[in-house]
Amino acid sequence: MDATIRKYLLPLHRWIGCTIGLVIALMAATGASILYRPQLEPVLNRQLLTVPACINRVTLDVLTATAVAARPDATLDYIRLAVGDDTDTHMPAVAIRYTDQSFIYLDPCTGAVLGQRHRYGGLLGTLEQIHRFRFIDHGNLITGTSALVFVLVSILGGLYMWWPASSRSLKRAVRFNRRLVGQARTAALHKTVGLYASFILAASALSGLPLAFDWYKHGLYLIAGSPVPASPPKSRHAGMTRLPMETIWQRAQELVPMPREALLHTRTSPAMPSTCTSSRMMRRMRMRAPCCISTPIPARCSHSCRMPPAAAGTSFISGCCPGIRAESVECPRNF
Repeated sequence: MDATIRKYLLPLHRWIGCTIGLVIALMAATGASILYRPQLEPVLNRQLLTVPACINRVTLDVLTATAVAARPDATLDYIRLAVGDDTDTHMPAVAIRYTDQSFIYLDPCTGAVLGQRHRYGGLLGTLEQIHRFRFIDHGNLITGTSALVFVLVSILGGLYMWWPASSRSLKRAVRFNRRLVGQARTAALHKTVGLYASFILAASALSGLPLAFDWYKHGLYLIAGSPVPASPPKSRHAGMTRLPMETIWQRAQELVPMPREALLHTRTSPAMPSTCTSSRMMRRMRMRAPCCISTPIPARCSHSCRMPPAAAGTSFISGCCPGIRAESVECPRNF
């Protein structure tokens, strides 16, 4: 190895290891908690994530309506359904996520609200937040840049400085010499352990870069000759009556029988279940804000009131406008 390169590379290798190496160590420790989170969550948050098993369950439309009623000002993102073992006395709760990354957990047997929690709430959620550096803006750039610099300088630079001059000395270099003592023993231990650990660290760091950099992800598709996955298709039947969520879920189970976990994306905005009044009708009724209907909505009104048809016939329990009785609100004929 060239002495001039070693002169500048060695101190850079050490400083990167003592600084960015700490970031990598933090990400590794918190990443281990993400790996075991599916097994630890039901133990640490049993009352929030599990309920006594039952046979008859409420429909997804009722659960969605409950989630909307719990936070009328929020927008739904998706419904997470998990299936437990048939022999278990408890079953997973239904998790409905809002677009602000908060979850509401519901009892699939009764529809009752078990509680709410942010994605990064609780012990395991906080560890995931630290791992992804989501406690600061552009945290993914910090984690991605740290991983990239660590691979280039600490791993590749370290291998470059370690690489023996001949193939004969290569056989000795891959094995730890137990007869060494003092500083020589410490240096040999660092080189030997670093050699084998570098493969694991490089694989872990490089596989996480697609989560931080789009250019890296697109580069992998280009190298592999694979097309970039297209965005999920969207329904083009604008203005038509939407199917209930329960119907969509039953259809999904026909296509994929006995799923272990499923995500049903929905885009129920805050106004959808409670905009049976236009600005013109609000002025006519002297209302200061759109009224939140708390009585069953006739199915024939779902389109004219601009409500999701999946909610037709269900109840939305939320506060109504001052001085307006929800029972007296009807769908306008000339909306």
